[in-house]
Amino acid sequence: MTVYRALGIDPTYVSIQNEPDETTDYEAAASIPTKRSIMAKAWAGYAEATDAVYRVFQKLSSPPLLLGPETIGVGYGNEAVFTDAVNPKEIYAVTHHLYTGGDKENSDSYIPALRAVKSETPGRLRFMTEYYTANGFQTAVMIEDELVEEEVSLYLYWP
Repeated sequence: MTVYRALGIDPTYVSIQNEPDETTDYEAAASIPTKRSIMAKAWAGYAEATDAVYRVFQKLSSPPLLLGPETIGVGYGNEAVFTDAVNPKEIYAVTHHLYTGGDKENSDSYIPALRAVKSETPGRLRFMTEYYTANGFQTAVMIEDELVEEEVSLYLYWP
């Protein structure tokens, strides 16, 4: 963070990992809610990593706020599993993407999953932080559904 600030960049929000629930073939991807070994492989623990970053940030004057978990989508409970593993005082807003949970050709098909996220994260601030695959009109409907059904405070479209 010190390097960023030296360059005149002072982030308000920071996410420690994009899509921790997505399995890829590159490093720095895929973690699990808490650290453990599975089939003789040590997996990074999202909760432990979040806690470590949070503690370091608290030593800064004006620490950035942590967002997470930025799951790949909704509709299968991962945002709740990851969020429940983390100390709620360390995450400013629960975040997710929209690549799962509905049909991009039918934006309203996401409504049950959006309602589930809302019920799984009561009293929490929620952000939808990445999506780009729907067409213009469907994107407008998805933004409305996110605001009304999940009550997100932020919707980020990734062009």
